[in-house]
Amino acid sequence: MTIRLGLLLIAIAGGGLPLDAQSPTFEVVSVKPNTGNVGSISLRSRPDGGFIATNVNLGLLLGQAFPQSTQDMVGLPEWATSARFDVNATAPPGIGNATLDQRRAMLRAMLADRFKLATHTETRDVPAYDLVLARNDGKLGPQVTPSDVDCAARAAAQRATADAARAAGQPPPAPPPPPTASPTDPPPPCTMRSMGNRFDGHMTMASLAMTLRGMAGRVVVDKTGLKGYYTLVLESAPTAPGPGGGAGPAATPSELPSVFTALQEQLGLKLVSSRAPVEVLVIDHIERPTPD
Repeated sequence: MTIRLGLLLIAIAGGGLPLDAQSPTFEVVSVKPNTGNVGSISLRSRPDGGFIATNVNLGLLLGQAFPQSTQDMVGLPEWATSARFDVNATAPPGIGNATLDQRRAMLRAMLADRFKLATHTETRDVPAYDLVLARNDGKLGPQVTPSDVDCAARAAAQRATADAARAAGQPPPAPPPPPTASPTDPPPPCTMRSMGNRFDGHMTMASLAMTLRGMAGRVVVDKTGLKGYYTLVLESAPTAPGPGGGAGPAATPSELPSVFTALQEQLGLKLVSSRAPVEVLVIDHIERPTPD
């Protein structure tokens, strides 16, 4: 069974590499089943360098822990995409300025410890989509607007504030509240959320491309040429895996347009069929975690 995942909500994606014994690990990790928060998914960074995930499945966490190209997974059991969890991971003191590789290693170490994860990777040439501008004049759709908020700089400032507080003997600031569940309110800057048939967020086009692969059923490569961050709303009918690795209509009919039509009408973007080499993550072993 091959699972294609697209949500990339926090910048801790990493490589399918062996764990470095010298790499830091999360200081405290809480993993609990979520049985009541249906539909709303949230991942956000903690100021101390950790993260908080609400109502996420294991497949989504794996998509965060391994490289951008490693989001096709072979051997993932059914429960890994159906069971939902709440995860709260705190980083050790001083790790707020950790490198991206260190953050990746911490998440992989957590998955190996709490889920007994063992993997290897293989490279395969697979059907893909290129994400491009739909109009020759480059005009975007009505549901996407450029943003001047730099999420990387914002995260660095939050980490610096947390480190300064610890250096002064004070606790770091509390993490920001989770995104609002109201579909009429925009999500906070530097967050993404999925609620039913609506996806909205504040992200780069590269992040949008990774998100779309879960909706389109294929690898999506950003070829828009657009830089910076955008606030966007995408409302589309649910999809199911289609022939040739693409996406087809879901079993339940919807009045909303397909993701392909919604992209053009709402965002001024489109998906063009192509092929791309993809590093496939093979799950050798995985177990359900023991709740805290």
